[in-house]
Amino acid sequence: MKRLFSLWIFIALTCVFFVLGRLYKIQAVTNMDTNILLAISEIRTEFLTSIMLFLSYIGSWRVHIWIVGALVFYFIVKKRYSIVVLLIFNLYGSRLLNQFLKNIYMRERPSIRMMDVAEYSFPSGHAMNNMALFGFILFLILSSKVTTGIKRSATVFLVLLIAAISFSRMYLAVHYPTDILAGWCGGGMVLVACAYLYKKYHMKI
Repeated sequence: MKRLFSLWIFIALTCVFFVLGRLYKIQAVTNMDTNILLAISEIRTEFLTSIMLFLSYIGSWRVHIWIVGALVFYFIVKKRYSIVVLLIFNLYGSRLLNQFLKNIYMRERPSIRMMDVAEYSFPSGHAMNNMALFGFILFLILSSKVTTGIKRSATVFLVLLIAAISFSRMYLAVHYPTDILAGWCGGGMVLVACAYLYKKYHMKI
């Protein structure tokens, strides 16, 4: 039953992703995307920009590789090699899938962006990679034997972190809102796949 539920979640996320991939090409949706970015640009300050740049950095490969490296070391010490494999799959799988999808849709970045970014816009790599990685870390915590208080605190912190990193990409105007939503869907697909494999092989921390 649980496996079937995971499959339905995966299918739902996939469907929403492809719907977003069609919607952003509609002029009315593009206008809405742009208007949201313009509204966000009205709240920009030097201090807030520095915070958003920091959040964007936290959500980047340069930080993720250290987080995953630390977790890999921890689970190697614990001799939980299957989780090590899933963490590596999560880290690289999300990025490879994101790059593949970007090259299919080839959506240009917003013209009002605050910085130059070489890659295409849809789906957002930051939204996708952080949903996949921090979502899976949260899944591992919730599946462990830590106290309820720790689980609740981790849930609030990681959910807010994913949301804040995603918002920073819109604040910096390097992604449209539909890019972010699609990124969450893509990251959710990777997360569901990792969670499914974890449960399938009865991996206990």
